[in-house]
Amino acid sequence: MEKKYLKLFVDCLEKYRKLNDAEFGRLIRAALSYTATGVEVELMGREELLWDGMKLDIDRANKKYDDVCAIRSEAGKKGAEMRWQTHSKNSKSHLPYSKNGQEEEKEEEKEKEKEKEIKKKDASASGAIRYDQYRSAFIEECPSLPKPSEAGKWTAARKQAIRAKGMTPEEMRTVFAKVQRSDFLSGRSGRWSGCSLDWILKPANWQKIREGNYDNKGSQRTRSAPTYDLGALDEMDLTKL
Repeated sequence: MEKKYLKLFVDCLEKYRKLNDAEFGRLIRAALSYTATGVEVELMGREELLWDGMKLDIDRANKKYDDVCAIRSEAGKKGAEMRWQTHSKNSKSHLPYSKNGQEEEKEEEKEKEKEKEIKKKDASASGAIRYDQYRSAFIEECPSLPKPSEAGKWTAARKQAIRAKGMTPEEMRTVFAKVQRSDFLSGRSGRWSGCSLDWILKPANWQKIREGNYDNKGSQRTRSAPTYDLGALDEMDLTKL
């Protein structure tokens, strides 16, 4: 069941008191949009630094809401089964466990099995080593940034973000290296210090990094023209030198 509301507590006023009206408005608009669509809105001010915490609260609330809906749905199915006596031959025409209902249940079971397989792979030794290799690549290429927790403690969201990139640890090193070379992202410029592995993995940020939006400006110097006279050099008798 799609959720139609966003729960906000009054302590948000104190929590986000340092934001001006425009920043606060953009943050709330982003929260409403994310709740409705599941797609993150790109933010551009100080509110971006507070978005991760708010997104985590929204994800937790949505998970709790989905769990409640699932429990109610299961209770409704059991009640319908008792009312219509679905185990008898004459009850097969009723909706909950009719032919269509059984096919839907089979599809749900298949999806659950797929999810279990994914979780098993993540928990396996090979899965742990794979994520650990991504962690090592990040730490080695971005020594200026905070080290992420051990791979075994990574959240499902971080693992999914890694998988979504479709890149090997070695391929990701090139992106991490661009981050370290950037004075802004590495924190060397002193203008911002909020860069982290999770921030880098966000789709919008990832794209900007790869496109060079955060590269240092004017770092490449044009070579000066030679100061010597090439014509005079040709006329010299080099054998007498």
